[in-house]
Amino acid sequence: PNLSEFYDFNLKTELPNFVSVLGLNLDFVNIITEEKVAITSQDLQSYVSRKPQNYRFAFVKTHKCASDTLAANFMRLAEEKNLEMPLPVGEWNLNWPKAPGGFFNSRKKSGRFDMTALHMMYYPDIWNRIMEDDYKLISIVRQPYKQFKSYFNYFGLYKKINQKFKIPYNETVEYFLDNRDAFLSNVLPANPMLFDFGFQPKKHNVSCFINYLQQKFSLIMITDYFEESVVLLRRELCLPMKDALMRNANVARNYGWGPKK
Repeated sequence: PNLSEFYDFNLKTELPNFVSVLGLNLDFVNIITEEKVAITSQDLQSYVSRKPQNYRFAFVKTHKCASDTLAANFMRLAEEKNLEMPLPVGEWNLNWPKAPGGFFNSRKKSGRFDMTALHMMYYPDIWNRIMEDDYKLISIVRQPYKQFKSYFNYFGLYKKINQKFKIPYNETVEYFLDNRDAFLSNVLPANPMLFDFGFQPKKHNVSCFINYLQQKFSLIMITDYFEESVVLLRRELCLPMKDALMRNANVARNYGWGPKK
């Protein structure tokens, strides 16, 4: 068993295409392909200052992709700028993994929201109905091996497999991959990142779905190039420096068990 099979595509050939398609930004593609992009702080400040700041955006919060770090900053901005965002009535998420719901109404006269930052499935029709008309779509993805390892440890799958099936910790990944159908669910779908974007294997074609996302999203950041991604986020939203300063949130220092390169 291997993780390429788990994600249903060959990472060596498809991951670069996946990244470049979702990048939607020449600077981003240059960074990912390790080409040098000369951006001075003066150039960036000049670019940002020429355009109005945009705090109307919807963040598709993917799991285990440094999304908590971004979400924490976005919620800080919402509080500082008095922006409306959907907040859960009871649960910690917004009805994920089902259709968006379970949140307080907007206090604006329009009844709509300025931004989103919590886990909420991307349902375009619903998002267009609850968001202001001129909102931008942004999100973040991660190298699939690393994301799977984070998933595997965050949800404690190695402990559950060890306790239920008496499998040694150092063999739990292999056991999981040999019996993946028994574990796949909404909590751990076959392709977690695309699932958060609303991908349905029985309904969508992977390539067509990614092309669809390319048309809809203004920016897709990449966890493995987080600093570069924040620069592009700042440019996309024309944020002042203080609004792009972030503090890491919910970062795992040590993993229990998981796949190794």
